[in-house]
Amino acid sequence: ADRPDKQDFQEAEAFANRAKYKYDEMDYSEPKVPGSQPYREFAGMPVAPIANPASCFKCGTCATNCPVGAISKEDPTQTDALKCIDCMRCVQNCPSQGRALPQKVQEMLLTKLSPLVGVRKANEFFY
Repeated sequence: ADRPDKQDFQEAEAFANRAKYKYDEMDYSEPKVPGSQPYREFAGMPVAPIANPASCFKCGTCATNCPVGAISKEDPTQTDALKCIDCMRCVQNCPSQGRALPQKVQEMLLTKLSPLVGVRKANEFFY
């Protein structure tokens, strides 16, 4: 909640200054990123936001704004779950709130993520 805040903007500005310094110095070294590498390929999620027939009036806003073309322009109630990257842009841009993740998925996410609500996570920057 309440993010980005003043601290986030200060940290982002410091990151931008560091990036500019690296550019100015022509420092093309690879950043040190924690974790196991190489990362495995993203296999997709088994679920995608769905249209609610009661509130979706097929305006096509979701299909127009989908960055990967996962929503049919001919029938915006249809989503190709294999193409969908779960960016939730369709949910955010729907003028009638006619799209959402399936209820069971929402419940699972709430259960999984609720312990993290209100916990401030530090920003991480990789140079």
